[in-house]
Order: sequence, then C-alpha cells, then structure tokens
Amino acid sequence: MKWQITLVFLFFLVSCRNNNSHSNGSLSTNDDPEVILEDHASNMVLASHLYLKINIQDSTEGYFLFDSGANGLILDKTFVKENRLSLASSKHSYKTYGVGEGSLDATYAYNVSSSFNDHYFEFDSCRIMGLDSLLGSVLDNKIDGIIGADVFSDYIMKMDFDNQYVRLTNGIDKKDLEDYVAIPYSYEYRKPMVPINISLNEVKQFPAKLMFDMGSGSGVSLTHKKSIKENLFSHDHSLFCEVDSVSGIGGISSICLLEINAIETDTLVLQEKGEIEISKDKRGALGMHTMYDGILGMDIIKNYNVVIDQEKQIIYLKRRKISQ
Repeated sequence: MKWQITLVFLFFLVSCRNNNSHSNGSLSTNDDPEVILEDHASNMVLASHLYLKINIQDSTEGYFLFDSGANGLILDKTFVKENRLSLASSKHSYKTYGVGEGSLDATYAYNVSSSFNDHYFEFDSCRIMGLDSLLGSVLDNKIDGIIGADVFSDYIMKMDFDNQYVRLTNGIDKKDLEDYVAIPYSYEYRKPMVPINISLNEVKQFPAKLMFDMGSGSGVSLTHKKSIKENLFSHDHSLFCEVDSVSGIGGISSICLLEINAIETDTLVLQEKGEIEISKDKRGALGMHTMYDGILGMDIIKNYNVVIDQEKQIIYLKRRKISQ
C-alpha cells in the first residue's frame, strides 16, 4: 500500500500570460525536418516529478517543476527573495486552489522573462507563491517554481528520460517515433484530457476522462464525483481508505486506494494490476466538479519517454528501457 503520496496539482490556476511570438510546431513527416538542436546537459532532473532548469530575468537559474496540468509560470517566494530578483509586483494577495479543500495565497509579478535551453519566453504577469515552504518537505527535489506545458505550445516537446534530456523542436521525423504509441487528447479548460478505460476485474470496467498531469506524483486519481458515480466506495471492491494522504496546493486531501486490473487507452495498456486513488474530497481539484473524471500522473507517466505535440493534440509514449 502507498502510505504517503505527493500530489502537486494546480486547479483553476492561470498563472501567467506569456506573449511568445514563435510559429507553432507540428509533427514533421519529411525526411529532413527542421529540428532545433540543443545542449541537453543537466537541463532536467527526473524524480517523482520532472524538474526543468529555467533561467529567470536572464540572471538566475532554478529548477522548476514541469506541470502539464498548470498554465504559465509560477515563482517560489523564497526563490525570489533569496536571489534578490527585482520584480514589479502587486500589493494585494489572491487565493489559489488545488488538490485538497484549502487554498494558498499568491501575489502577481509583472514583465517577467525566462529561458530554457536558449529559448526565451516573456510573461505579462506571473504568480508568486510560497511553494517550497509548503511542498519542499514532501517533494524529492528543491522547487524554485512551476512551469506549465502551455509555455512551450509553439514547440514539440520531447522528454527522453532514458538519456536524461528535454528537447524543444519545431519538427520530428517519423523514424524518431519508432516504438512510440500515439494517444490523441482533447484540450479542455486549458488542460490536456486523455480518454482511458479502467478495469476493476473481468466483469466491471468503466471509461474515464483524465487530465494528463505531469504535476502530479500519483498514478491515477479519480474525483469524488466520478468515484460516487461508479459506486467505487462500495464494500464490493477491494478498498483501503487513508486519512491525510495527499499533499498539494490546497493542503491535505483524503483518498482511498482501490485495487484494479488494468488502466489502458485505445492503443496502450498503461498499467496492469495495482491501485488507483479515489478522492473523498467534496471540494477542490478532486471534488465534485464535472470538468474531468480525474488525473493521470507521473507515477505512471515516468515509465515512458514522452513527446507532446500540442498543435496536433497528440501525446506519444514509449516504454522506457531503464527499469523503474
């Protein structure tokens, strides 16, 4: 059983507005696609989450959690203070909500610039939050901020965890996608949604629309509403309930662990056997809303190398060579 699971999940969080001017990337099927080559050395850390090495204001580097379930850029308050970043900011704080039923205070900074592997991104506004003080004790890497997948929407993003690099390209050849499985997704509420099927046993199975959330350290977590709809809290199922089991932006969330036979898309079996989380929260990201049925997080995603083509709305997954 999993007794402590860390979930960094941002809900209703439009963190920054960026004004990139790059042309959109697309999957190239040409023999000679135009690819942006980069120095990949030490540009990422893969632990329970993916951290990218980001430069802020062309002066200060930090490791930012990559979160496909969030938007824009978020700066950690301690990171800003310790590095004496001179930022124009708002005087008033605002509430931000995430997993759990609580909230976290945030302020806004304005005209923030960042870069990743010599690609530059400008933001009109950006949130500053006490991320490290809240999450530092439960994450396995220092968190200087969070960066959303939409920041890189003008590129195809290749995450090769076996060779430890992340590359931004404006084209990718078919031969580079050998052994990858294509998973189409829909883009709803500024989030990528993947249709999957969950099998509890040989008889009962059900579909679910899950957010592809690399900001979550969990595998699959279903909302309380979906769990009620599918009658998953029934004593008919193999269930283990915990208290205070998930930590996130909204504080502590409560879940139960449910044994399942398989989690799969139309094209790929993501996991055989194991457990999923079902939420007991009435509010928050895993509460009673109808935006999605749950999230698909890094406990499953990190077993694959990943390519995200945001223009075509396709995620490509390839089982990693390195055993997890």
